[in-house]
Amino acid sequence: MSGSKPSFVLNDESRTNSYGFRIANAGLNRNRFDANPVLLFDHRTNSVIGRWENLRIEGSKLIADADFDMNDPEAAKIAAKVENGYLKGCSIGMIINDVHYVNDGNGNRYLVVSDWELLEASIVAIPSNAAAIKLYNKEMKEMKVEDMMQLAAQHQNSFSDNTKKCMMKKQITLTATMLALLLLDETATEQEICNAIERLNKERNDALNELSVLKEQRAEALAAEAVKHGKITELGKATLKEMAVKDYEAAKKFVAQLSSRQPLSASIARTQAGNREDWDFGKWRKEDPEGLEKMRLQEPERYEQLRTDYAAKLKK
Repeated sequence: MSGSKPSFVLNDESRTNSYGFRIANAGLNRNRFDANPVLLFDHRTNSVIGRWENLRIEGSKLIADADFDMNDPEAAKIAAKVENGYLKGCSIGMIINDVHYVNDGNGNRYLVVSDWELLEASIVAIPSNAAAIKLYNKEMKEMKVEDMMQLAAQHQNSFSDNTKKCMMKKQITLTATMLALLLLDETATEQEICNAIERLNKERNDALNELSVLKEQRAEALAAEAVKHGKITELGKATLKEMAVKDYEAAKKFVAQLSSRQPLSASIARTQAGNREDWDFGKWRKEDPEGLEKMRLQEPERYEQLRTDYAAKLKK
């Protein structure tokens, strides 16, 4: 055989094979193959005739060079047939992790293997015959095209409820305004409309998550500022933060009414008539619930002691 090693196209993602599906090169996991790049004949594991080298992607094609084991009589025989042009076919053995349907924009759809692992590649006489390509699932059980279609259907069922309802409709009629909001035009297919709805649903969920984070950050800042100015203690910070997450404006107004750096008892003495030192938890809750809430934030130790004493009193 001549010094140069023949190159074979292992996959062309731009072409739909005779089974009706395509294989996306971007979904390739080559780790296992790189560790053991066996070159087989006709997918027979007892017929290792060499190894593959220089696996690469060129445009839409996955290409590798065949390095035949010339010390093996069978391999040397096959290498000669390749060199003389009698054998030109190549086929891959692969594990399929994920597959889904894609529309071509003309009302047609085809299967695309989007996540897969390359196990081996073989020299074959007829690449497109029923036994040429070898498909396996994650459990290394051989798959058929029907199994791929079932996997694709499961993938389809994982769409959101809105998209599934959309897919079940035989005809979708949208106004120009609605199409514009979906960033589509009047030529949009059902699949494109459903994809747009799915995208908007994801954007909505992302926005809600972002808003939740912002609320948490704003509440944290309000509580930290209240602690900094002595309006509440560190122990009351979590309670105020929880209040601010639920109703920020109400929490902000509440903090503004709190006096800075002074015990609650001193504030009460100046603003309320009479002595409250003998008030128990029940009295506070009945006569001045707002003052009790301030105590919970500013003097949580005193608040907890009053509550505990009152609970013990009720048990007697």
